[in-house]
Amino acid sequence: MGGKAGQLLSARGYGLAGTVGYWWSNHTWFFWHEHGRLYAASLHYFGPGTTALLGRLIHELRPTKQLTRR
Repeated sequence: MGGKAGQLLSARGYGLAGTVGYWWSNHTWFFWHEHGRLYAASLHYFGPGTTALLGRLIHELRPTKQLTRR
């Protein structure tokens, strides 16, 4: 996802049913390791385009050292 290898946990829909914690069921999650650290990113489920958007957001992540002041 987003050029990274990891584990995807897909949302189960719009509602809160079917999960132990409220934040799991209606979010799509992606977990990956990079430079010895575990990362997680999630996006609230809004329909079929959720996973693609999460992948794009992950692809665009940059280390803070690469960000410039404006």
